[in-house]
Amino acid sequence: VLGLPVESIGLHDDFFRLGGNSIMAIKLISKIHQGLGLQASVAMVFSYKTIYGLAGVLEGLSIDIVEMICPIAVHSPEQQLLSFAQERLWFIDQYEGGSSAYNIPMVFGLSSQVDLSILAESFKALLSRHDILRTLIVTSSEGVGYQYVSDQELSIKEAYVESSKQLEDLISQEVNRVFDLSQELPISVCVFHKKEKNNSNELSSYISIVVHHIAFDGWSTDIFLEELRSIYQDLLTNSSVSLPLLRIQYKDFALWQRDYLQGEVLDRQLDYWKTKLLEVEPLNLPLDYARPSVISYEGNTVHFSIADTLGEELRLLSRDLGVSLYSVMLGGYYLLLSSYSGQKDIVLGTVVANRHHAGLEDLIGFFVNTLVLREEIDYGVSVRDFILQVSDSVSEAQMHQ
Repeated sequence: VLGLPVESIGLHDDFFRLGGNSIMAIKLISKIHQGLGLQASVAMVFSYKTIYGLAGVLEGLSIDIVEMICPIAVHSPEQQLLSFAQERLWFIDQYEGGSSAYNIPMVFGLSSQVDLSILAESFKALLSRHDILRTLIVTSSEGVGYQYVSDQELSIKEAYVESSKQLEDLISQEVNRVFDLSQELPISVCVFHKKEKNNSNELSSYISIVVHHIAFDGWSTDIFLEELRSIYQDLLTNSSVSLPLLRIQYKDFALWQRDYLQGEVLDRQLDYWKTKLLEVEPLNLPLDYARPSVISYEGNTVHFSIADTLGEELRLLSRDLGVSLYSVMLGGYYLLLSSYSGQKDIVLGTVVANRHHAGLEDLIGFFVNTLVLREEIDYGVSVRDFILQVSDSVSEAQMHQ
């Protein structure tokens, strides 16, 4: 998982000091499951950071031959409930009457060698493989949302444009399109051809892929692009698709999640958060402008680069402390927010992959979860101790995600 030679890793080496992070921890528990049949958790990797420590805790686990998540049959379409993450976005979509705020766009230039008919077949095979990309969100007579896997086929739109301005305008339209989640597939694909100025017969081609977040997340992007590439290569050589069959679909995870998060498990999770977030106060940053009365997604993204030397020093600090680089950066962010607001009790939101069960790492879908991280800042402690405190809080939150 770390991409290091086996002989360079000792039994007592710290996973995070060797360059591990939470994404790699998810991949590690998947490898443990594949190789040993044991259902480890991300929280275990955060708590037992060495091979020696992990081996000790894994010895206490029973071998998990039966997978935790299995395909689940439903007796009526309405029983195919949404996951909690989907329900969250579906509520926002209903409340706002549709919005482009949760579109995930990808735009690429296409090589002149690309065979568009085979590319279309590749998309068809990919949608056939992942039910979630053909899923409509329908409302029952009781007003409850449910998933309906449709037999709609993806129609790839093609357009010819005369100028870069026209190309940008059409791509912008596509990126900002509003999906009707109850009627349309949550994915839209367009190919644009633009005439080159120097040669009127020569065309440059671009592809725009827009997926609604209710069916997709950042982790899904890598799966989507890698599988599309793999399927295209297979079809190009006239061979059958070589990807292994998926044992479960996103809809199976949604039902498993609903079944799992109840009773004692739910009570334990809720008790943690009720205690953790007791008497929480919002961040009171001094702002240039008054907040608008109606929610708006207008904003700006500010890009900056950290010098290579500083970046390396931050990595060395994270390895030295045995925490993820994320915890180091988060510690700095808490201190920044505290200095601007004057508050010593800071709460912020952060997203986690939420794929901490084996079998979920190859699925396209909306798994990502938002964790609430609360930190009390005592200016009497050292920065190093504060970073360790932040790391412990992140591990705790991961265990209760």
